[in-house]
Amino acid sequence: MVEWNEGERVRSQKKFGILVSDRNLVLQTVRRSSAGNYTCTATNSQGSTTSNSLTLDILYLPVCKNGTPQTVAVAEGENTRLSCQVDARPQTSLKFTWYFNNTLDTVEVEQHRFTVLPGTSILDYTPRSARDYGTLSCWATNSVGTQADPCRFTVVEAGPPERVTNCVLVNLTVGTLEVECMSGSDGGKPQHFVARVFAAPTHTLIATLQEPTPRFHVGDLTPGQDYLITVTAVNAKGNSEPEEIDAVRLKVAEKRMGEVSEPPVSPLVGVFLGLVGGFVLLLMAAVVLSRARSNR
Repeated sequence: MVEWNEGERVRSQKKFGILVSDRNLVLQTVRRSSAGNYTCTATNSQGSTTSNSLTLDILYLPVCKNGTPQTVAVAEGENTRLSCQVDARPQTSLKFTWYFNNTLDTVEVEQHRFTVLPGTSILDYTPRSARDYGTLSCWATNSVGTQADPCRFTVVEAGPPERVTNCVLVNLTVGTLEVECMSGSDGGKPQHFVARVFAAPTHTLIATLQEPTPRFHVGDLTPGQDYLITVTAVNAKGNSEPEEIDAVRLKVAEKRMGEVSEPPVSPLVGVFLGLVGGFVLLLMAAVVLSRARSNR
């Protein structure tokens, strides 16, 4: 029986290239996860015995610990620290090389501008002009070779966020309203949104609201009052231009008191009454004629 690390038993798995026999262990496809300490245990009716531990060390090229490229926003004259961390075996005597690339050229960063720590290289970078914005690539090398894909940092210019757009009233009642806008570029820094509610036409500030997204619920409004709302995007570099939304409140219908007039008479009712009246007159005439004949 073959055991690996902390007594975990190794079993044959042909699809992974692991073959275990009575005396041998074959690893046809060695991975970094295969590294560890291996022992072999023999058992019969008299008992068991375990061999000495055999350490399997897997050597591999450096790879970035943060596999995805990073985007860093920084203003001109502002310093940013870039940390290039790699996983490698062996990790001792790692050598690092940095390159800067923009639309014009590619240059190697001087070694005195970055430091090397165990498994890490740190570069303090300060853009001085528009040409200093681009991509910084960090390559690490050990005794196995140079990493296949570098650690990349895209340096973009930081600034205030863009103005919000397409603001609409999504819900409107007598005393409340909701406004929603579309956010623009965040300027390379986390942004939030501020809404200010003013009473029109005096421009008196009624409320200030802050949300992580450009959607705001405004309550406790006075029916019949007109309002102006501004929405501003904010980050660590400043504010966008405010977007203005006119929100005219619906007026409450006024109650009117007055004399109660009788409902108009339908023309059909008049016709009906005329017919009844004519019938009565004819009936009375017939009675009078009948009595006159009986008196003769």
